[in-house]
Amino acid sequence: MKNSATSKKNLNQERRVGRPVAWVEVVGKDGERLRSFFCDLFGWETAEVAPGSHYGVMDASPHGIGGGIGPSQKGPGHVTFFVEVEDLEATLQDVERLGGKRTAGPITFPTSGPQRAVKGS
Repeated sequence: MKNSATSKKNLNQERRVGRPVAWVEVVGKDGERLRSFFCDLFGWETAEVAPGSHYGVMDASPHGIGGGIGPSQKGPGHVTFFVEVEDLEATLQDVERLGGKRTAGPITFPTSGPQRAVKGS
């Protein structure tokens, strides 16, 4: 039988691992400046998705995640992260139970299936 301290330690380790972040997006009023800033700061390399879009994507390194940096389509900008979950609808119900809101979606990506945006409380 495991002692209480060991069980708590194992549970805390499981919670820290959690669900993996699959993608991150950083957008703002000046997408080109954002790309330049983060690429210079962290040594990231991005590829523009379409000529003149000023939206660059980066591949995941062996120890990171992929993402995109560019201009916001509306508003001052934001950071969005996409998290892999086993059951999207159940997770969205948890978001609402915890005080968050569904804000967009579903958005279907060819390689990863449907996704929705949520906002924390």
